Parts: sequence; C-alpha cells; structure tokens
Amino acid sequence: MPSSNPDVNEAFAAYKASMDSTRPEQESVLIKALQNYARKIVWLTLRETRPEIVNEAVHYVLGHLDDFRGNSKFSTWVFAIVRRFCYGDLQRRTRRKETLFSEFKDYEIDGLATYELDGDAKMTLDRLRRTLTNDENRLIEFKLQGFTHAEIAQELSATTATIDGRWRRLCEKLRQTQTSNKSTPRNNANL
Repeated sequence: MPSSNPDVNEAFAAYKASMDSTRPEQESVLIKALQNYARKIVWLTLRETRPEIVNEAVHYVLGHLDDFRGNSKFSTWVFAIVRRFCYGDLQRRTRRKETLFSEFKDYEIDGLATYELDGDAKMTLDRLRRTLTNDENRLIEFKLQGFTHAEIAQELSATTATIDGRWRRLCEKLRQTQTSNKSTPRNNANL
C-alpha cells in the first residue's frame, strides 16, 4: 500500500510505471511529492517560503520529465532545478537592490539598501522618516526589500503610475532633507 506522502523518487517511479488508465492519479501524487520536496529545498536555500518559486520549479520539472536521463536519482535532478530557480531569484533581488542603491547614491545616502548608514546618512534618513506618512515609509521598506514599482502597486492597491509619482516625491524630499542638513550648522558642544 503506497504511503500518503510518497518520496519524490517513489512517486516518479510509480508515474513512469503507470498505465494510461492510472496515469492521472499517479500524476497528482507526483505533483504533490514534487511540491513538498521543492518547498523544502526553497526553504533550505533561501530561508523563507516562496510559493511562486515552488510553483515555477514544479511546472518546469513537469514540462521536462522527458529530459531526465536517469544518470542520477530523480530527486537529485529535481534538487538541481529547484536550486537554480532559487539562485535566479536571489540574482534578481540583488539586481533590484543595486538599482535601488544607485537611485539613493544620487542623493549621497551610501549604504541605504543594506541599512549600513554612516552617522550623517542615518541622521538624514531618520529625520526624513519622521516626517513621512505610513504609506511613504512602507514604500521605502518595499524598495529596500527589492520590490519593483509594479509589485509595490499591487501590494498597496495602487497603480504603478501612482507609485512612480510617490517615489519621485520621496526622492525629492530626501534631496531637500540632505540639502538642509548640509546648510544647517551642527551644534557645538561648547554652546
């Protein structure tokens, strides 16, 4: 009697051995086993749950079952594919952070994307954030996490054009805050 949660290798073997009449049932068992296995790999690789990566990887594996040559265990082949999807996601997020970092570099806030701010930059950001609305602060947090304007718009139930406008206004506020910081003399300890 097959177990309720078969190993991905067992599920694949049963799927390959199944006749046409039982193939849909075996396919659903294989999909469930692949999803469970991919979920574990994504968690181990990224230390977070990412159902969209699991779904993309499982869809890819199912579409390329004929490419499996049998040189290794099926689970090893699936592992390599899922890890490739995880690494691709990490690369995309890194590129987004680099883009964000370059936007803020224009305003001389070094290290904002990684929260490694020097004293002046941290003071500028803290001063700015106290004057912002909750939505504006959320926008900054989303940008720091690498979200695109389209993704932020979806999260905040707004249009991409609205997010673009809010971002431009935030950057202008940041520029003004920095300008006022440079023109304001610092308090001397002996005053």
